[in-house]
Amino acid sequence: MVFFPRLEPVEIGPILEYSDVLLVHLKRNPLFRITIPSKIQAYLCVGKPILAALEGDAANLVLEAEAGIVCSPENPKVLAKSAVRFYEMTENERLEMGKNGKRFYYNELSMIKAIQKFEEVFTKVAYKN
Repeated sequence: MVFFPRLEPVEIGPILEYSDVLLVHLKRNPLFRITIPSKIQAYLCVGKPILAALEGDAANLVLEAEAGIVCSPENPKVLAKSAVRFYEMTENERLEMGKNGKRFYYNELSMIKAIQKFEEVFTKVAYKN
């Protein structure tokens, strides 16, 4: 396992590509239950499975996308067990999770999808009057 120092956003892309599984974790906090870290979108976009130690909306997003394993935050033993689950998976199982995440990103979270949703809202509002 390799841990890298903090990097600038433009430097992270190649590292994500070479990773097998990507970690995102938040402390147990009521505010973080309604927070979705931007790195989750980046992880989904590059099509890598996610080990998510968090709760709430972010956990639900990873589960809905079928893109990773979610475990409780601030629990090192559970986090370690979840990492072992990834290790015990076949490469194809991990690749499938990554593909699920990438598909979910492009179908639900991409800029193109966001623009389409804004267009739908604006059209409804414009033609209501």
